[in-house]
Amino acid sequence: MNKNHDLLRVLLYALVPLFALGQVGRLSLFDKPIYVYLHELLLPIISLLIILKYRKDLWNADYVKIAGLWFVVMLVSLGVSIGNYSEEANIIALLYLLRLITHVGTLILVMYHQSHSSKPIIDFRVIIGLTYWVGASIAVQYVWYPDFRNISYLGWDPHFGRAVGLFFDPPLTISVLALLILLFLIKKIRMLYFLPLFVLSSLTYSRGGYIAGIVIAFIYGLLYSTKKQIIISLISLIIFFLFLPKGNMEGVNLLRTTSIEARAEDYVKGITIWIDHPVWGIGYNHIREEKDMFETDKSYGVYNPSHGSTGFHSSFLIILVTGGVVGLVTFCALLWQIAIRQVFLRYAIAFLSIISLFDNVLLHPLILLCLIILVASRSKKEQLIHAGKKP
Repeated sequence: MNKNHDLLRVLLYALVPLFALGQVGRLSLFDKPIYVYLHELLLPIISLLIILKYRKDLWNADYVKIAGLWFVVMLVSLGVSIGNYSEEANIIALLYLLRLITHVGTLILVMYHQSHSSKPIIDFRVIIGLTYWVGASIAVQYVWYPDFRNISYLGWDPHFGRAVGLFFDPPLTISVLALLILLFLIKKIRMLYFLPLFVLSSLTYSRGGYIAGIVIAFIYGLLYSTKKQIIISLISLIIFFLFLPKGNMEGVNLLRTTSIEARAEDYVKGITIWIDHPVWGIGYNHIREEKDMFETDKSYGVYNPSHGSTGFHSSFLIILVTGGVVGLVTFCALLWQIAIRQVFLRYAIAFLSIISLFDNVLLHPLILLCLIILVASRSKKEQLIHAGKKP
């Protein structure tokens, strides 16, 4: 059993440098819309080790039961829709669903393991080092490689003058930074660490991230600050955003309407598809086939590599369309069960849920991996203390 624990520790530590690679660790397979991250090779082993360790008591936890129920619901929704799509589409959809289940399942299992562990698996100094790397890589990209338009042919959005680092996407980048900031706040780490992260977050120009951050900051302020401090903070934020570098670029224009119109159109497509499959949905990752029916000009060759074509801007809309009402209800129940486990996860899930109304962040493999790593840096004692209980 000690050997299993040592292996588990090694594998969880190995996730840190793989996460640090960001989108660089993403590989395309078979010239098809099938993408794999290097860290996904380790997650099944991590899950298996934890299952073997706690196999007798694992299902006693409510959040484990809800996770299992959601997995079954999503598998059923895929099975119900199997006759509507080609064999290749069904295989790809199953692979993507299994990937999502693997990420969420590993997060749940690491949470369970840490709730029974007196010490964190990942030393917090490693998290500090990861933070330096993330911050430095984003800063270097923003200064020396601000133009992503030359890789738009690979399916990435043509961002220009925005901080995205190795994550290649502003909402994803601001979410990673927000999770690190929240962890530092919960652990009461001095402002030296999270102030640079805040500046980098603002340079993503992600309005969904701004909204989520302001809401969470306001809630945190109500709980831990005076009214005077809240007012001063809000005024400071407004002044700060007014003096952000703007230039003549549409992407950094906070009043831009093109992306709002695109999201509105995206929501209409999603609701239109869902209305025809309200209970069980169309099955996970069949969105590409359904959205293709709305397209009149497919300009990307054999298949459309645009990473937005396989989903919708909202994570919740994706679950609603692919899993129906049953899938969305069980998914929200799972989020609730995760959020109430500890203070850090309450704020983390709240932030990710808000930004995921505008951008598909909550289901992203790198965000789920980030949560796995940060949860592994927490101990049972820390969780109890921050939940207002005595260890």
